Amino acid sequence: MAMTIERPPSALADIELAPSPDTEVAASLWERCGGRTSPGTAAPEMQIVALERLTGRVVGAAEFVRTFPPEDALASLCVDPAFRRMGIGRMLLEALMTSAARQGRRNLCAFVPETNLAAWKLLEASGAPAHAYQSDGGYYVELETTSRRELP
Repeated sequence: MAMTIERPPSALADIELAPSPDTEVAASLWERCGGRTSPGTAAPEMQIVALERLTGRVVGAAEFVRTFPPEDALASLCVDPAFRRMGIGRMLLEALMTSAARQGRRNLCAFVPETNLAAWKLLEASGAPAHAYQSDGGYYVELETTSRRELP
């Protein structure tokens, strides 16, 4: 019997971002990533997925929901473990921040566990001004989106 080995794409060019067609499309991906960190009860204002061009497989997902104050948004982001360290998280974060800024959101907020070093590196690499507040087991982080309002 032949065995098929799933391999990540060779380049970030093999990945495309698309609006998520419905809330369940990336459900198994969220589970593999340990679940969403945003409230599951609120309807997302923006959902986007990263797709492998060749297969259409969902390899990343991101979303945000409106919070109080309404000029902020709470974000969640995950990338399939087999596709990490390729820039997909950065693509998704940039898309979220740009969309949030265009919708008038001042801050994109997220809960980041202390142990999630990859998330910390991603947030640092975003270059966005950030504020972090310690919370149970991690930090509540606010990224300013105002610098992205002028993007095309």
